[in-house]
Amino acid sequence: MHFRRLRDIVAVCLAFACISCFAQTTSPLTPPWPQTPPPFPLPQAAPSDPEPTLSHNATWGEQYHGLAFTVQLIRDTYRIGEHGEHIDAATWLTNFGTKPVEFSVTGPDSDHRYALFYADGHPVPPSKFAREVEEHLRTDPIIITRNFPVTLKPGEIQRGDSINDIQRWFDITESGTYTLIVMRSVPGFWNGFIVSNPITLQITGGKAPSTTGTAPAWGNPTNGLVLSLTVGEPVAGAINCHLRLKNVGDDVKTIFSTTFPRFFHLALFDAAGNAVPKTQRTLDAEDETLPRDEQGGIDKLAPDKTLDDDFNLRDFFQITKGGTYRLMVMRREDSWFKGFAVSNMVTFTVH
Repeated sequence: MHFRRLRDIVAVCLAFACISCFAQTTSPLTPPWPQTPPPFPLPQAAPSDPEPTLSHNATWGEQYHGLAFTVQLIRDTYRIGEHGEHIDAATWLTNFGTKPVEFSVTGPDSDHRYALFYADGHPVPPSKFAREVEEHLRTDPIIITRNFPVTLKPGEIQRGDSINDIQRWFDITESGTYTLIVMRSVPGFWNGFIVSNPITLQITGGKAPSTTGTAPAWGNPTNGLVLSLTVGEPVAGAINCHLRLKNVGDDVKTIFSTTFPRFFHLALFDAAGNAVPKTQRTLDAEDETLPRDEQGGIDKLAPDKTLDDDFNLRDFFQITKGGTYRLMVMRREDSWFKGFAVSNMVTFTVH
């Protein structure tokens, strides 16, 4: 009996010794399996600020099934160049609805897409790093490093992923005023993504802003497609808009034509950055739970050819007061990983 007790004590001591040895050699943040480096180089960046915090009066982006997304910077002005600074951002999600919302979280580089605009609404070109990430996601989405379910209860706010330096994603070379928009994937929703509040920031330390003139603005090309948006002078009962989709690639693109805005996503913000409420027509078009009348056809868009759509913005948004507004349009693909074309941003005034 004494022998068995001594044997049990020795076994317990050996077990604790093994656990202690493992704890000293393996950190919780460093898995004991080999790490695979990313398929693209990670750029080196300047020192960063402390993490931004969520303001009590934060502006939230548009709502989808009650889910909304906000992006916050720690300050409004950043310097670029040799002694430049990180432009870090923090994100939060909330549920404004009356029912729990379920979705999945993967990783910041696969969950987020970014749009950055000059003061005149022209888009800032993506960086080499951004183009490599987009191409890899499109051709090999195995880059996703995690995938776990999240349930957000009504009224609950959840801290999202940090965005490590916006300069990684864009070739920012000019001083001036910029507007940042972040799109976030919501796996489990057919609609694909939600749009953040617009963030205005000032950039110093760059070259003087260039003059783009009055030529129509185009978005950055994605999958060989670009979008151009123009807004006419608002008149009683109508804000007429023109959207042009152009093939700037080398091959013929297959475009499914159906009732607008089935494969487009419109985002409209007032002067304070608040998302303008959508009409029931827009909500129905974005609701994947409703039956579809997929009347339409297949368009073959040859290189350098365009498709055009005209629409009245009041059909899609509840614009009930005068003021300054900002509008952008995105063309949805059948997969988040294929990316999507984003138009220029248009600022206009309703009297």
